[in-house]
Amino acid sequence: MKQSKSAFIRGLQCRKSLYLKKFKPELEDAISNDQQSLFDSGHEFGSLATKLFPGGVDLSKYIPRFMGKVFKETKILIGKHDTIYEAGFTVSNLLCFSDIVIALNTGLKIYEVKNSKEVKDVHLWDAAFQYLVISNSGYEIEDISIIHLNNDWDETPSNKT
Repeated sequence: MKQSKSAFIRGLQCRKSLYLKKFKPELEDAISNDQQSLFDSGHEFGSLATKLFPGGVDLSKYIPRFMGKVFKETKILIGKHDTIYEAGFTVSNLLCFSDIVIALNTGLKIYEVKNSKEVKDVHLWDAAFQYLVISNSGYEIEDISIIHLNNDWDETPSNKT
């Protein structure tokens, strides 16, 4: 059975929740409108973050239906293209998808995008899981960064001369 980054994080937060998700999925509550709205805003923020790294190849269209294709395409693209959105990596029974991957001659730069005003412990565990999977997949990782909202940013032009 494959272990995803999401399942790993769920298990860290609540072992019972992970057990129920894996072995009794029929007991899971339906996603509320508020939860769906939160998921949607997270996806929208992730899409906006890709504008920081334009020109990438987006593999999200294959997730979750064609995950095998994502893993294969990622391997091909790392050698041919420098920026990949939703790159997929797998090793043993572990898998993850990285929001933004920049392939350099010296290794990969991984950017995990979070729709949050601060970096939380769970985000660090998320990055650690990705590091484990990607580095054990045979890739050198130069850096992993977490992109999040900047509460102090003001887009209003300054009237200073």
